[in-house]
Amino acid sequence: MNSDVEVSSGISSVEAANTLVEPQWCDDDFVRQYAEAETSTRNAFELNYNTLSVYNLIPGDARRVLDYGCGNGYFTEMLAKGGGIDAYGYDISPVMREIARDRDIAVLEEKDLSSVEKFDCIVLKLVLHYIDDLDSFIRQVGNYVKPGGTIVISIPNPHRTAAQYEKPYNTTFTYENELGGNFGLNCTMIHRPLSEIARIFREGGFLPTQMEELVDEERGVLPKRINIQFKQLLVE
Repeated sequence: MNSDVEVSSGISSVEAANTLVEPQWCDDDFVRQYAEAETSTRNAFELNYNTLSVYNLIPGDARRVLDYGCGNGYFTEMLAKGGGIDAYGYDISPVMREIARDRDIAVLEEKDLSSVEKFDCIVLKLVLHYIDDLDSFIRQVGNYVKPGGTIVISIPNPHRTAAQYEKPYNTTFTYENELGGNFGLNCTMIHRPLSEIARIFREGGFLPTQMEELVDEERGVLPKRINIQFKQLLVE
């Protein structure tokens, strides 16, 4: 995908909730390789550091939590075993959902998202940079949150991606990135400045309440991940 192509928009919210920037996520072999890479010991920063940061941004009183984009289910399993949380996973890929179910966790189908009881918190861990129409996506996901609920996101640091790909920070662009740990998996991702992400959440009815920047000291001085807790505004 050309890295200078602007992100498209204009699709319906239902379509956007399951629209990614490129078709690799419909490639079952790619999905299986990605699932294996997620919990590889070569992905230590993600497993040992970023995962804990995201976990700590989930409000202590959250009881129903949806891990949206659950991948192989390792984080959903962590939530379920942590005690006091009724954890569910969901992933766009049917293959990934089946892989996640091997962990004996509750994994929802697409049709379940709008019919089950709403969630106190939805986690979008390393999801947003794969979404094309992010405005529609956040509005759709916001429908699954209880009034006053929370969305927690984890994203690659956009300052870092702009510097790495020598692109203007305050623009939206796509880029090719190899999944960390030299797995040979190239993923197409979307860079957005933090101000754009904040705008999208604000217009979707959410404001940031906490943020954490995580530095991978082995890979440079700029934070590698930015994790943010957003709280839904209550409309009286």
